Amino acid sequence: MTETFDAAALRTLQAQNSALRQLVSIHDRLGTLVLQGADVGAVTRMLSDLVGRRVLLLDALLQVVAMAPASEGFAWAPRQGYVRAVLATLGRERRPLR
Repeated sequence: MTETFDAAALRTLQAQNSALRQLVSIHDRLGTLVLQGADVGAVTRMLSDLVGRRVLLLDALLQVVAMAPASEGFAWAPRQGYVRAVLATLGRERRPLR
């Protein structure tokens, strides 16, 4: 039983280590981009490339400032219930949301 637990613990630690390495890499690349004077569009595109997902940068009124990848067919149009839930979560947890 100890061997099974040790193997599971090792896999968990390896997965966490991999995620941490990826986060450090993303931080380094975005930091370099910002230090080179990149605008928010370039940072948004780089983040989208790094995470392999669409990234929206929203302003305080939840309006799109930058989006990557750019898409003619995509429209950010959240419903009122969604906006209320996001604002409630922001107010309660005071942390970035994904």
